[in-house]
Amino acid sequence: MTRNTSSTALLAASLVACAGCDAPVAVMGFSGTTMGTSYEVIVETEATALDSVTLGAVIERELAHVNRVMSTYDSASDISSFGRHSGTDPVPIDPILLDILAVALEVCERSGGAFDPTVAPLVDAWGFGPEDVPQPPDSARVATLRGLVGCDGLTTDPLAGTLAKARPDARIDLSGIAKGFATERIGGALRGMGYGSALVDVGGELRAVGSHLDGRPWRVALEGAGETVPGVLGTIDLVDEAVATSGDFRNSYEYEGVRYTHIIDPRDGLPVPFRGFSVSVVHPDGAAADAWATALTVLGPDEGFELAERAGLAASFTWRSPNGVRFRQTPALAGRVTPAG
Repeated sequence: MTRNTSSTALLAASLVACAGCDAPVAVMGFSGTTMGTSYEVIVETEATALDSVTLGAVIERELAHVNRVMSTYDSASDISSFGRHSGTDPVPIDPILLDILAVALEVCERSGGAFDPTVAPLVDAWGFGPEDVPQPPDSARVATLRGLVGCDGLTTDPLAGTLAKARPDARIDLSGIAKGFATERIGGALRGMGYGSALVDVGGELRAVGSHLDGRPWRVALEGAGETVPGVLGTIDLVDEAVATSGDFRNSYEYEGVRYTHIIDPRDGLPVPFRGFSVSVVHPDGAAADAWATALTVLGPDEGFELAERAGLAASFTWRSPNGVRFRQTPALAGRVTPAG
């Protein structure tokens, strides 16, 4: 989770004709910055009296709430406060932290720890947290920090609204799931206001709310392998689904000729090797899509594909090889991707 910033702007509000609709469709677009990235929300409605100010405020409220709870850059956030708590007794936490941890801990267990919300000490040590570090940690430091990591060290109590940790120095990092969770929160808020046709994009993680009002699915680009930025693999149609992409090209640095990626394998405490690798996961839930994309990126094109296939996940894998860009998709995604070009 990156810096705690949030701003919303109305991109446009317009009326367009809609085949099969009883009234002209009003299209509203909102955009801004949050979590150190950008977001965009497109909303369709047949209403002619639009309250874009209220809608924009609701979007910003949801983003600010997620950031206020989950930002590692905000010392007052819930997870920062939890990290400073040196006891193992249960502490009260915000309900949305319980919601996201329910997804995170399930994916952690099912992926064998490839996705782990307690990876924060390792993320920070490798220089991908709030503080700059002069150089990568040595093996002894990694081994020490690895002892703080493990999702079996977190215990949630939804009825009491509390969270406890077995390791007093354990800390939480939800960067690999928070953006997908934010799309889910915004989508739920829009539905609660009566808007059933929308597309939510937070930092490249997408959530389709319903379809277009005329029944067409939301058609979005699917990212593929890249060197420093993602390429475009093709397009995919979404109806009430989310798609999240994780890739080793998003954030990295070089030190003494070695390239270190921001994706840390919680199992050995090391950054995954750079290979121009990208995984996209289509899932009914935005948070789960995000977490699974991260886990499968850690596992790689072979082990990750085997797990995705066993778990019935709709996932695509692209990576660079000496023979060019390679692509695989699980049976659950077969036939859904229209290749680019």
